[in-house]
Amino acid sequence: NNFTNLQFPSQDILPQRNDVIYYMTLRKWHKGAKGYFNELGIMQSQTYLRYIWFLFLIPMVTLLIISLMNLFLFSFNKRSLHMISSNSRFLRLMKYVNLKIFQHKYLVILIVMVTAYLTNIHIVQYLEHNWAIKNNLISNFDNRTLIKNLLWMFIFGGSGYSDNIFPQCPTAKFFATLIPLIGMGGFLTIVGLLTSDHIKKRILEARGVKTKMIKNHIILCGWNENVPYLVKNLLHENILNKKPVVILANIKEDLPLETYDLSDPMITYVKGDATNKDDLVNANIKDADTAVIVADSDSTEPDAKSILKILTIEKYCQELEEKGIRKNRKNIYTIAEIQDSNKFEAAYDALVNEIVLLGRIKSQVFVQSILNPGVSKFINEILTYNDFNDIYSFQIEENSKLVDLTFDNILAKLREHKILLLSINIEHKRHEEKVKEIQEKFKLKRAVITNPILEAELNYRTQPGDFLIVLAQYEKIVEKARKILKK
Repeated sequence: NNFTNLQFPSQDILPQRNDVIYYMTLRKWHKGAKGYFNELGIMQSQTYLRYIWFLFLIPMVTLLIISLMNLFLFSFNKRSLHMISSNSRFLRLMKYVNLKIFQHKYLVILIVMVTAYLTNIHIVQYLEHNWAIKNNLISNFDNRTLIKNLLWMFIFGGSGYSDNIFPQCPTAKFFATLIPLIGMGGFLTIVGLLTSDHIKKRILEARGVKTKMIKNHIILCGWNENVPYLVKNLLHENILNKKPVVILANIKEDLPLETYDLSDPMITYVKGDATNKDDLVNANIKDADTAVIVADSDSTEPDAKSILKILTIEKYCQELEEKGIRKNRKNIYTIAEIQDSNKFEAAYDALVNEIVLLGRIKSQVFVQSILNPGVSKFINEILTYNDFNDIYSFQIEENSKLVDLTFDNILAKLREHKILLLSINIEHKRHEEKVKEIQEKFKLKRAVITNPILEAELNYRTQPGDFLIVLAQYEKIVEKARKILKK
């Protein structure tokens, strides 16, 4: 039972077969050597290694067959390929298989690497085994467990450190030198594919073909010369709680975000149209807060197209609400730019929440500037983000000290924080029935109270959910005041 000085038997004791696969898989041992290695647990370890090798060898052989089929198809000229491609199940199957392989390319690379590693270590063990028998020596690779051999291969492949163990057979030395190349080649291939995929993803995102997963965002539907200015102001540095912006439009430029200086992580471009549900899905409308419809500059009937967009968005969001997909996101807030005031009724029938008529606003500013000099400067002051006064709005919460107060009460409280109250809005983000209920209760004739004049407006007491529109220097001043005014 003392195997300390055990030497391998001569070649004539082993079965006289030159089949490589036979020795690699069903290698026979001398009874003494077999007993020695059984005591050390090495024979069982080698069996496990063969099982693992076969497990990876099967998909590797499958990949090799698929590669040969692809090479066979590639060797056809276009005319021959066209002749066999009509209703060919084989070509359809090959296309499907290639697509799946491409989708799981990283897994395929790992399988190839592991199979190459296991095949290499098998070859090295086999060559060393025969070399040791011929030279009446003990092979270091036979005298080690599976874990030790794999660990040696991993360390040697990654760092070149051999732990004083290296094949003695000249052919085995050659195969051992391939181990670092396998690891380095696989690593560089994965890095190259990752880099390529990242660059491709960024290019597709810039072209609006591939979108990012965005939540609580604003969808800008349509495109005209005002959109770049609008987007930049939506993400102005003075705004504390910025929301991501998704531009859903068909823009002629190949890379519109770069062309219009809109390269920002919070801006996403989706190529499409808001009248198409699939494009709305790509813009992730199920998680959107607001949809802004701007008049398309290239449309002959911009208002009609805007109303169609409103209908599509509102109807699709209602479907998502009924299915429970838009959870806690009822009543998506829609704002539309309408150029003809005669189309207002149709837009409201389409359930738009707010309408902006830029042409009328421009005319009104001109008129007010003529009749009341200095009005344009005032409007420019409050509508342009600067270091003095900007317009902000916030919702009155249930735990706020601003609940159940009149306009004048709130005006006085906010002035303590250098904030000027402009208006109380009771209809923002509320169902139409709820707004009517509040108006009937307090006998209000309008849902937006600015400079209250009527007795009902003077006596109106704020409810949780009302929106206050204020003037303040910065949004952080408003947020600070809201925290202080909590009960």
